[in-house]
Amino acid sequence: PDAQSHVERNFYVQVEAELLRIFNKEHGVLRSAYWDSFIIDDVEVLFDSLTFWNGEVRRVVNLDMLFVVLSIIFTLCYLILHTGSVFVAVVSLWQILMTLPMCLFPYRFIIGITYFNQLHGLLIFVIL
Repeated sequence: PDAQSHVERNFYVQVEAELLRIFNKEHGVLRSAYWDSFIIDDVEVLFDSLTFWNGEVRRVVNLDMLFVVLSIIFTLCYLILHTGSVFVAVVSLWQILMTLPMCLFPYRFIIGITYFNQLHGLLIFVIL
């Protein structure tokens, strides 16, 4: 199954690249190509693909992880400014960040839920 899924993934990557080339679209750093209409010769083309959708969700969530890093940096800078101490700010941020593994421990080992993905990593926004 792994070899087949690898071939299938490569196929859809090539199809997506060809579609984006035909419609003169490209993914930006903070912008998805799918946010714009796909129009060619005054005809809007609509298409639906679960595989493309899954890839887009994965791409957007991974981009959101960049904002996690930026929010951690912002919080650290704010703590340094507010407390006037780098040590207190780093220890405070460390305590905030350690709440995530403390919450995930019972989730995984006591309740027994093994599912964890990028969206769970975005919980840091709630914590910060």
